Amino acid sequence: MKKDELLKKIEDLSDLEKDQEIIDMIGALPAEQLNNEIIGQLGRAYNNVQNYEKAIEVLKSIEKDEKNTMLWNYRIGYSYCYLDDYEKAEKYFLKANKLEPEDEDIKKFLFYIYMELSKQVKFSEDDLDNQKKALNYALKAKEYATTNDDKIECYSYLAFLYNKFTDYHTAEDLLKRAISLGRDDLWIHSELGYCLGELNKLEESLEHYLKVIELEPNNIWALSQIAWTYRCLGKYEEALKENFKALDLGENSEWVYVEIGYCYKELNNYDKALKYYLEANKISKDKNVWLLSELVWLYNGIKKYENALEYLKKLEKLGRDDSWFNSEYGFCLIGLKKYNEAIEKYNRALEKENNLKEIIRYNSQIGFCYRLLEKYEEAIENLKKALEILNEDKTNDNTDEKIFLNSQIGWIYGKIENSNPEEALYYLYAAKKLGRDDEWINAEIGWELGYKAVGKDEEAVKYFERAIKLGRNDEWIWIRIADIYFDLKRYEDALKAYNKAYEFECLHNEGQASLYIRKIGKTLRRLGRYEEAIEKLLESRKLSLEEGEKVEVEDLELSYCYATLGDRDNGEKYMKLFIDSVGVRIENDEKLKKELEELKEMVNMLYHPS
Repeated sequence: MKKDELLKKIEDLSDLEKDQEIIDMIGALPAEQLNNEIIGQLGRAYNNVQNYEKAIEVLKSIEKDEKNTMLWNYRIGYSYCYLDDYEKAEKYFLKANKLEPEDEDIKKFLFYIYMELSKQVKFSEDDLDNQKKALNYALKAKEYATTNDDKIECYSYLAFLYNKFTDYHTAEDLLKRAISLGRDDLWIHSELGYCLGELNKLEESLEHYLKVIELEPNNIWALSQIAWTYRCLGKYEEALKENFKALDLGENSEWVYVEIGYCYKELNNYDKALKYYLEANKISKDKNVWLLSELVWLYNGIKKYENALEYLKKLEKLGRDDSWFNSEYGFCLIGLKKYNEAIEKYNRALEKENNLKEIIRYNSQIGFCYRLLEKYEEAIENLKKALEILNEDKTNDNTDEKIFLNSQIGWIYGKIENSNPEEALYYLYAAKKLGRDDEWINAEIGWELGYKAVGKDEEAVKYFERAIKLGRNDEWIWIRIADIYFDLKRYEDALKAYNKAYEFECLHNEGQASLYIRKIGKTLRRLGRYEEAIEKLLESRKLSLEEGEKVEVEDLELSYCYATLGDRDNGEKYMKLFIDSVGVRIENDEKLKKELEELKEMVNMLYHPS
């Protein structure tokens, strides 16, 4: 058979896909009839019957003469490709492409080879070298994508890789290009929804997740993502609705329970938040550090400190020992009134904290604990540390924090026995200068001025009156104003204030009636209203005895009143009761001595009137 006839017959058989006949026919030919073209056709036939190893063997026999032809490189590349030896296949198809740059079949194979090479690369999140390798292969595939289908496949896969490498901007662009070319399925909308969510394009992300639900209404993953997106948008009710749909479909996962719990927490429904967090924790079996931390925060928030302590200990076993953990532990211990232990935890938090705002807060909490322990010097020391940091910060507006700390320091100085009132006033005035002008600050300044500072009574009254104007209207403030008026001998004003204090005491019934009535009686005596004074003092005396309190003040005042009114018997009676009550204590009290001498003189005059 002539060469041309033989080649025509091979072509006809090939068109009929009778490749085994081609193999048999060529195999039967004598050696002198074989040439490179016929051997090439034999290699092609072996490829078509999927005997790729034989095809390579045959094609290798003519390599010397044919290695620089497109057809030979195409055929041997084809063999290696279907043997999944993509690196060798790449070599031959690149050569074929160089020889025939416009051949679409060659480009198709190169596209496929690079896609497969990319997918074969195994990598982890921290394996940068293999990440780059996989990406480079996929980008090479993109160069040879000529059809819409190939472009869609390549853009989608590249987007998948870029999402894994957290390059969400590039992934977004590729996914949108794939959609523009016609891809419209679950995967593409799921992937784009995820990508947009990571870019915080939440509204747009939601659109694609909702598209997934249109395509597959019971897609649990999409429902969960929709819920998560609503939650991130602050639409907690909508998020709950979607999470419960997922729950109804059987998604009883830790994730869903956590999300439900988180939504309820943000809605300030802490009971329900706890319910679902606890369900999630059953699944995680005390292994989810974030979840255990949330439980701690919630229990602390609702003042269930014993429960909070339980989960703090679980976190401790898991190794959590950061500033947040120790500060939250400290807060819990404060709630349990374990102030010394709380101080230890806050000091531990300070060791691990770099944020100045938190350092200020921790020092403030330590100061608070020391105050509750009545260790006022230590409390002031820590509060001053916090204040010093605030004062050094010139970039932020820390006015509110400065007001709070100055107020606290001033108040605590006032708690120290025999402290210099100027120390307290320095910080109280600082708080007021910074803008605090409420009833508390004015009342505190009034207290320091009126009860500790010498010669500041009139100034104290002004601050007390300011406090009243701002809403401080109770027995505490009225009794203090009254005491100052009394000391200033402004007895009419004092009487009004004492009566006001007594009115509030009667409303609140705090068991101090005898004190207020006694003070009213003393004031009435100074005003010369002796009969009214006696009435009040006798009432006070009766109440004091019932309460188990001393009545020496009442006895002294009653003796004065009766003596002034000329009632010798009662004057002498209450004077003797007073002397018996004070006993030897009078020897060391010059004021009492003087008062008793005056009283004796008055009573004696009743025996020997002039």
